[in-house]
Amino acid sequence: MWGLVGSSFEVDYSATKAGIIGMTKALAKELGPSNINVNAIAPGVIKTDMLNDLSQDTMDMLKEETNKTISLVLNELSLSMKNKFERSDA
Repeated sequence: MWGLVGSSFEVDYSATKAGIIGMTKALAKELGPSNINVNAIAPGVIKTDMLNDLSQDTMDMLKEETNKTISLVLNELSLSMKNKFERSDA
């Protein structure tokens, strides 16, 4: 989220997330004409000093939510990619 809206006192974190989002969008535009999809997953919870003030219950809930989201996205990607690979030397 901070990559989209920014956060006070977390400029470096927000800028890094925004950079990944921008790179993903630019690469998708570059490779799209070749029918190559570009995706990025921004995990919601990674244990860093920034999250030290959160309770363990909150951390557990956020981790579970993040895991479910990533699993859903990866499952959807794998379903959409079935039978789309071809050999170029065939």
